[in-house]
Amino acid sequence: MAETMVRLKFGRDIAVECFHAPSRSVINDGERSESMKTNSASLSNRLSPHARSAAYMRARKNEVLISKKQISRLAVVLAAISLAGSAWAVTLYDSNGFESPTFTLGGLPSQNGWTGGESGGGAVPLVVMVPDPVIGLQAVRLEVPDVQGASSMMDHAIPAINLAGSVVTVSFDVYRPAPAPGNSPQNLWWWWWDAGEPTYGLQWEQGGVTLPNGWNSGAGQAATVYDRYANVTMVWDFTQMKASSWYDGAIVDDGIPITNIATLTGWTIQLAHDAATGTGASLAYIDNFSITVVPEPASWVLLALGGLLLLRRRK
Repeated sequence: MAETMVRLKFGRDIAVECFHAPSRSVINDGERSESMKTNSASLSNRLSPHARSAAYMRARKNEVLISKKQISRLAVVLAAISLAGSAWAVTLYDSNGFESPTFTLGGLPSQNGWTGGESGGGAVPLVVMVPDPVIGLQAVRLEVPDVQGASSMMDHAIPAINLAGSVVTVSFDVYRPAPAPGNSPQNLWWWWWDAGEPTYGLQWEQGGVTLPNGWNSGAGQAATVYDRYANVTMVWDFTQMKASSWYDGAIVDDGIPITNIATLTGWTIQLAHDAATGTGASLAYIDNFSITVVPEPASWVLLALGGLLLLRRRK
């Protein structure tokens, strides 16, 4: 019984050719040879036996045969490429919830690539567990005393990426204990290490609002959530040169302009006592921090073809 096959040819262009073959995963060398001789008879007639053999071997190296069972997988791959789905996101960094065994209780700096520290009397970021509020079993605590200028910060670098045509996402969960009456929650800042806009945001102590993209042109805000975790997600879409954000599941920024961002190399989160002394100490908890990128389309194609070649080799 004949079975539909797919032949991918690699050269200057990529061609997908469907044909019928006997019902098995890969046709044998004799059948493949007959197919190739039929498709290139005029050329073969002009070549010596040695040249025809060399040409045949080169052609075999430039094709991959995929069985009918793999056609559905190919369809999924092509559909994903055309839709630019999030399934193609590449993880640049994922804290995996700051869980054990990757993270141990105590100072965060030097664990899993994190740096940071404190200044002005703030506390070094700590990996903590219950009774501190956590998602899962562990989280990171930032803490400042009631001293103006105190700060606690956590930093992480990411691998170099090509921003052209890419979509970059930063996501993390934040827990802010409600401040005592008359006190301030103090500012929680976050920012890329790189120039351009928008590259920073904050939870502002004056007014109790969260601005995922700060005071950049067109940026919005939402009321800060206290005494439970709320997610912050920011997306930089370099295909449209627009940035968007969500806080606690609701959209805050819907496509504000991206300008002058040439690189993205690392991320900082800082709890800072910017208000005057006497406005209260403050805490912030961070969990499930991640940075991902959806590569530009040429990279999707390479990833897809790499997966198909792996399938072929496993046969």
